[in-house]
Amino acid sequence: CTAPDDVGLTATSTFDVVVSDTSCGDAYLSVGDVAGTVGSQIQIQVKGYTGCCVTGFSMGIGHDKTKLSFVSATAGDFITTHAGNQLVFSASGNENSGNANSAYVQIYSFFDIPNAGDTSITVSSIPIPVDTVLFTLTYEILDASYPDGTTATLTNTTVNANFGLTNPVANVFSRRAGQAPLDPTTTANGTVTIRENASPTITACAAQNANVDTDSNGTNDAIEATSL
Repeated sequence: CTAPDDVGLTATSTFDVVVSDTSCGDAYLSVGDVAGTVGSQIQIQVKGYTGCCVTGFSMGIGHDKTKLSFVSATAGDFITTHAGNQLVFSASGNENSGNANSAYVQIYSFFDIPNAGDTSITVSSIPIPVDTVLFTLTYEILDASYPDGTTATLTNTTVNANFGLTNPVANVFSRRAGQAPLDPTTTANGTVTIRENASPTITACAAQNANVDTDSNGTNDAIEATSL
């Protein structure tokens, strides 16, 4: 910035203009619905959206461990393509202490994390488009006696509504340094519908050979059925 004084001399001063996106608008998180049979593995997509730039997210997805067992998680194509080999993504299964039935999956993802040797950020923050798959969770439906149509809820809030316990992982989108994390304004839990494992059994009737005793008149006197 340059300003002249009353005798024509000038003084120059420089300053930085910081453009911020502190106004984020809406953000949401939703867990999908799926059906599967006992003993099978099912995949659930977790989708999200943000109205401003984010640098990653941390989430806890709760489940009933008497019905489901966490197997694995994979990052979605959008964040994988954006962050490339700088992407940090981890998922681990945990149990909620104090309740034998409650468990949760802890997910962390960051597009770029500087370290002591290199503090530069090479991957930009970015808004998450509508209905973007953030990651996919794989569960196994446990082998137990469930009536057909039994459901298991996947909770994506920090409080597991089914069991009244708090997941120790906040569901938030991380933002640039100095900016507060972004809480989803809308959340939607997912549902796994458990179907009967057994398929209908079809029993074939035994094929039969008919031995026909024909008399001289061409009349069938007796028919003997013999199973093959």
